[in-house]
Amino acid sequence: MKSAENVKRFFKNAVVRTRSAPDEAVLENIRTAYERSIENRSAQSKPIIGRFIMKSQKAKPAIAVIILVLIGAVIMSLWQDAGSGVALADVLTKIEQNTSYMYKMHITKTRLSQSSTSTKSMGTALISHDHGMTMTIETIDRNNESTRQEMYISPQKKTMVMVEPQKKSYQRYKLNDTMIERFKEQCNDPRRMIKKMLSCEYNSLGQSLIDGINVEGFQTTDPAYSMHGTFGQADVKVWVDVKTWLPVRSEILVVEDVDGEVRTHRVDDNFQWNVPVDAAKFEPDMPDDYTTRSGDITLPAFTEETAIKGFTVFADLAGKYPDNLGGKTFFKELEALLGPTRDRTPNEKYTKLADVTMPIGGLLSFYQMLVQGKKDPAYYGEFVTPKDTDLVLMRWKVSDNEYRVIFGDRHAETVTVEVLKELEKDMPKYGL
Repeated sequence: MKSAENVKRFFKNAVVRTRSAPDEAVLENIRTAYERSIENRSAQSKPIIGRFIMKSQKAKPAIAVIILVLIGAVIMSLWQDAGSGVALADVLTKIEQNTSYMYKMHITKTRLSQSSTSTKSMGTALISHDHGMTMTIETIDRNNESTRQEMYISPQKKTMVMVEPQKKSYQRYKLNDTMIERFKEQCNDPRRMIKKMLSCEYNSLGQSLIDGINVEGFQTTDPAYSMHGTFGQADVKVWVDVKTWLPVRSEILVVEDVDGEVRTHRVDDNFQWNVPVDAAKFEPDMPDDYTTRSGDITLPAFTEETAIKGFTVFADLAGKYPDNLGGKTFFKELEALLGPTRDRTPNEKYTKLADVTMPIGGLLSFYQMLVQGKKDPAYYGEFVTPKDTDLVLMRWKVSDNEYRVIFGDRHAETVTVEVLKELEKDMPKYGL
């Protein structure tokens, strides 16, 4: 709306509140003078209003109200026209112009099923376009015991190294490009965070002050935004400096129904941009007495083949498929498959976990990727068994008219939408 139109609206309201005809005439003259001042943009515009008001004796009864309305209208129009001008897509561009940055993180995880017990974690992250990412996290559990972890991700080497100084141990993982991006997301790399928000429905929270900085906030609760590999609902907020268009603070609340409600609340702040970096900080410093439980572990890629392998491992152990891919019942099923571990040696425990959870974790991650990518996935594991060769176990969209289907016997085919409708006509309305 134009400034002059704003003034008309406010003056019209003012006329209703005044009671004398002379005042209405004065008001109309003042409004006309103001409009001319906007249109002409001349040096004579201010005196037009001033001279008219000073000469008109009839204006005096309503003059205070008029002036207040005029000032209010101008202020409102300027506020509406100016705005902050912060565009989230341009925030991503600004972030990518910074070759290095760091921030602090504060994470609280609460399990309501265990008398609201919680663990708290604090740490720092340092990110460099040239060297990768390093992160240090200290966690204090419900018994007030502290553990420290260090993580080093190298996109160039495609590796991630996890170090536990207190245990004098480490583990090296081999990653693919998709997995590297996944870990960046899990670590709240601001670039990944903004990219995901841009792919979701989001809204502005307006302007506010954070640590004396004028910021504009953005928020998304779009289910497509799933954080930290969970299947819970995420409420994501980020506040951006209106001058620099760089993040000042981010806040994420994830609610999961995993064996009772679990709430994870994370705040990242104290952002520093274009900080000087030392390449040595991105290499783990491990003394000679540090040991590893196993050799390098290759994490599964998020592919159809990985999903089929995950189904195979689960079916071989349980004789069936998981009822759902995530949530309370799934994790209970997985715990049952792993069985008691109390009497096993550390290496036996680790081998069992790696053999079972790696492929199944790849299956879960693949399905979640389909959800996030809005590929219209569906899963029927609660009703389909390994003997059901013609029933749809899982499916997802690959084009406008085609779906990829994994059947009960774990063979896969690409089918048209019409064929899929026929295959699913007797299936229940799908869920997760």
